[in-house]
Formats: sequence, C-alpha cells, structure tokens
Amino acid sequence: VPPVEKKDARGSSLFCLMAVLPGSPEEQLSGLAKSKGASIYACDANMIANSLAAPMKQWGSGDTTLVNTESFLDVWRQVKTDGRYKNYDWTVKVDPDSVFMPDRLKYHLEHLLAPKNMPIYIKNTA
Repeated sequence: VPPVEKKDARGSSLFCLMAVLPGSPEEQLSGLAKSKGASIYACDANMIANSLAAPMKQWGSGDTTLVNTESFLDVWRQVKTDGRYKNYDWTVKVDPDSVFMPDRLKYHLEHLLAPKNMPIYIKNTA
C-alpha cells in the first residue's frame, strides 16, 4: 500500500493483546511485564485472551500450524467480542515470550503513513 499524505494517514494508537495459556509459564511472563509496565502494558489499551492448549501428540508431526489454528481463532473471537480494538488505529498481537516495545512500533507506524479505514496486515520478519 503506498503512503498517503499525513492528513489522510491513520494514527498510531495501539490496542495490544496477548494470548496466554492459563496455568502455564506464560502467565508469569505476562505478570512480570505488567509489573514493569512493559510490552502490551505500555500500549494505549491492552487485553489478555485465554488461549487453549493444543494436543501435544501432533507437535512433532509438522502440522504445528494446523494444531494451533483453533486456539488462535478462539483468541480472535475473544477480541471481537470485547470490541475495544475498534477504538484504536492498530491491533497488535504479542507473544508472552517476546520483547515488544510499543513506542518503537508507533514510531514506524507514524512514518508508514498508512491510509485510514483500510485493512492492513503487517507481517513481522522474525
């Protein structure tokens, strides 16, 4: 998508979400980030979505993406039901074990000059 003039570009407000498997180490990672005001807790708004455990028997099969599909669909259903994402320019899903700096993302989004009201998916390169 080509950049637009600044007056026509969407802003950089962030609604950030993290999918956390209850009872897993992800809860501790999320709690640590919250205590530091880091990761999704430094976004304009944030949400924790409970993820579902995937059947472990298929993890070595090469079908990992398919195994996780239902869990991620459920997470996005939770986001849609919550509805707060509609009040922000961007929705960002962050893994509990990642280092995420919202201020750095905002800087890049401001310079992206993405058009308002157009669905845009930005793939990370990691």
